[in-house]
Amino acid sequence: MGIVKKIKTRYGAMSLLKKYMITFVFLVFLPTVGLSGNFLVTVNNSLYTEYINKQNAILEDGFYNLNVNIDNIQRINETFQLYNTFLNYLEGYHITAADQVYAYNKDIYGIFNTSLLTNDVVEHISVYSNNDNLITIEPFIYNADELSAYNELKSLKVMEGIWKMDLRSAGRQMTYYSKLYTSNYSQELGIMKIDVSIEKLLKTLNKELYSYIIISDGEENTIIFDGDSISPIKGKALEQMDSQQEDYILSKSTLVVGDYHFEMVSHIKKTYPKTELIEAIVFIAMLLIVLAFFYLIIYRTFIKRINRLKRHLTVIENDNLIPIQNIGDMDEIGYTMMSFNQMTERINGLINEVYKKEIKRKESMYYALEAQIKPHFLYNTLECIRMMAEENCDFNVADSLYSLGHILRYTLRGDEDTILKDELVYASEYLSLYKNRMKNEFNYSINNNLKDSTIPCPKHIIQPIIENSIMHGFKNKVGGYHISLAVEEVDEGVLIRVKDNGEGISVEKINVINEHLGSGNIGDVLKTSNSIGLDNVNDRIKMFFGDGSGIYLKNNTESSGLTIVIKLLNKI
Repeated sequence: MGIVKKIKTRYGAMSLLKKYMITFVFLVFLPTVGLSGNFLVTVNNSLYTEYINKQNAILEDGFYNLNVNIDNIQRINETFQLYNTFLNYLEGYHITAADQVYAYNKDIYGIFNTSLLTNDVVEHISVYSNNDNLITIEPFIYNADELSAYNELKSLKVMEGIWKMDLRSAGRQMTYYSKLYTSNYSQELGIMKIDVSIEKLLKTLNKELYSYIIISDGEENTIIFDGDSISPIKGKALEQMDSQQEDYILSKSTLVVGDYHFEMVSHIKKTYPKTELIEAIVFIAMLLIVLAFFYLIIYRTFIKRINRLKRHLTVIENDNLIPIQNIGDMDEIGYTMMSFNQMTERINGLINEVYKKEIKRKESMYYALEAQIKPHFLYNTLECIRMMAEENCDFNVADSLYSLGHILRYTLRGDEDTILKDELVYASEYLSLYKNRMKNEFNYSINNNLKDSTIPCPKHIIQPIIENSIMHGFKNKVGGYHISLAVEEVDEGVLIRVKDNGEGISVEKINVINEHLGSGNIGDVLKTSNSIGLDNVNDRIKMFFGDGSGIYLKNNTESSGLTIVIKLLNKI
């Protein structure tokens, strides 16, 4: 551990250039040179593997063509199965022998002949009918009893076929058996037998693709096709034939058809391109050296710019926040330098901003202390006047001053928001103050059904509405003024109703006002600047409680006057 720690310490103290040289030698150059000794065998095997894979792919393509031919043979059954005239013929639509012969010559013979002409490898097609009343018409139509393998083929399912071969016979023939059904597949009609020449089938393949093709049935019966003819061969003879190909690589591809295996074999002559591989190794070594040289040149340009950044950071340690000049290329290092300059400018800006904010903070503290003195002086002065009024037994003035003091304290309080309880108290003090002024000519009532009076709300949302009702509703009324303030909770939130017994306004103007509430044009609608307060309250309610909240007007139904409704939705 001590040696490792020393090596790590010394490596950490090296310059980036030395670290680069050591890293390149130990992690790039030496491993590459060391692996080049094994490169010859690896490349050789890789080349041969790739070549064999390509050859196998060629063999598979060849077998693909063979498989297509086999599929085409099997589809002959589909052609007959889809030919309803032929199905009707097998099912017994023609009762007499004469009718059957006539129908055979007219409609049936042609499909057999066409299928044979379009498939060169098919030697014969036979159909063995389950209908005992159907006469035998050679060479295509037979009775099921004439098929020796009929009982063995009974287990075939719908759309299923089976291949049979006798590799021991001289004919070297393969046969495909499948069932025929009525058009709705409800009844078996018979069995189709398709005889195929193995030699013709294999000759459809390109001879240049393979050396020979082996067909086996899994019971040690094997035949071999060399491209020209078919001959039987035993397993030991096949192994001996493969072992004699010492200078060749054996490539094989297998196709399974039923219980039979078709194996296509290709012999690839072995070669060993030593000269080409050695030249490749020398080229790679030279390329590594050249790349190392150019990489070193590029690396030195990076190191030079990094050292500039390092020296500039050292200058900044002395609180000298100056930007880097001549950044150069806008690569990663260039962007780092540019970001550093932006950071420097931002720090200088923040220093100036913090300095200015500190000055403003001190000024605000001074003005705040000064502002605390003025309201305090005003409250004390009002209290002195109120006491003088009580000493002179002018209790009406004393009560008015008391209400005014509460109103001023609430109004001059620094916070912008309050709770609904305080807003109602503020409205009550305003109504009390107006009652003291108007005596018996003015009355008011407050009906508060709130269960929770601590609901947050903006300040001054009820008093301006009451003032609006007094100023506009009673403008042309003489005596008998009355304002009722009702507060109730509903499912959506809170409804506050300010109702007066004044003149009221027309329905048309109410619709216009309700339409323009929130647009800032209410003053134009009512031709007075005082109604701007109505719009102001409406805007602040919407901003605080959201869309759906606000103010709307309606005429009283049971008496004269107007009701202004304040709707405060629950805040989610």
